[in-house]
Amino acid sequence: VLTGPVVANAHELAGGEQPFGPEMLPIGRLWAQGKSLAFIMGDIASDTDLSGDIVTSFRRAKDLVSQLADVFAEDKPRSDALRKLVRRIARDE
Repeated sequence: VLTGPVVANAHELAGGEQPFGPEMLPIGRLWAQGKSLAFIMGDIASDTDLSGDIVTSFRRAKDLVSQLADVFAEDKPRSDALRKLVRRIARDE
């Protein structure tokens, strides 16, 4: 059985970097609230344009949440909540 620490350290197990960590949660929350990419980028201090990386991360998150909704298909309240989240984050920018 896999536990939290394995998932939390997955980037180490895979030998890669973790480009976005928990500090991305407020940015994802803004996206789910319907804020524009321009609005979100206004709150990010960076020497390079991260907008493409951020949108890619949101798309990956959407795919993951979709998969989780399928996993929890028999748990209707959880599955419905996950599908609602997918609808909130699935948008073009």
